[in-house]
Amino acid sequence: MLEKEKVMSETRLKYVIDDSICSGHGRCYVLAPQSFTADEIGYGQVIEKTYSLQQRQEMENLVVSCPEGAISIETVEVV
Repeated sequence: MLEKEKVMSETRLKYVIDDSICSGHGRCYVLAPQSFTADEIGYGQVIEKTYSLQQRQEMENLVVSCPEGAISIETVEVV
């Protein structure tokens, strides 16, 4: 009988934009173009990627730079 292989997961972080709050100032994609882009009318869109827990402070700095508070950080488990 073969022993099942354990699946290890890693905790990562990702940005989320609340579209109901964002008013399109563009600060997110100007300050962090590697993480955000603009839609066709200038509202911020998250580039889907995850970040290590060690990058949390850098991410928090960007979160507080949003004038509306539309950006948040979520924890995700990556297998």
